[in-house]
Amino acid sequence: LIYEALDDASSTVRSKALHMLARIRKPHVHQHIMECIEAPRFQPLPLEEKRRYFAAAALTGRPNDAFLEIFGHGGLLRKGNDDMRHCAAVGLGIRLHREAAGLFDKELKRRMRSEVVAEACTWALQHFECDREQRTRQLYDIFFQGSLNRTGG
Repeated sequence: LIYEALDDASSTVRSKALHMLARIRKPHVHQHIMECIEAPRFQPLPLEEKRRYFAAAALTGRPNDAFLEIFGHGGLLRKGNDDMRHCAAVGLGIRLHREAAGLFDKELKRRMRSEVVAEACTWALQHFECDREQRTRQLYDIFFQGSLNRTGG
């Protein structure tokens, strides 16, 4: 039933369903969320909603390799989907995947960069440094406010 809520017409219903699913750390839940991210119907969603899906995926499993691959699809010659790269950076930040810090730093130093991707890289780097309470508040901001809060509160 909760999976059906992800197909609801209301983004509020979908958001609450994602938040509930994010608390269920089971392989089948993670797989379903990743399948939603890979589905063609995912692309037209607004950035805030895509970010919620990536946050839920980060909290339910270990999507580091998939997120790194998505984040790597960019650059001058092969313009990637900036929303997806943004969300991948947020997901890697939530996973506290510190190995991605070098990629984030490199992205922030690029002359020709996407501001939406840079915002996510900046957020992820500061998320690494937050304490648990601040990180929890930031997750609530993603799920319920649809925003990236850099201060933790």
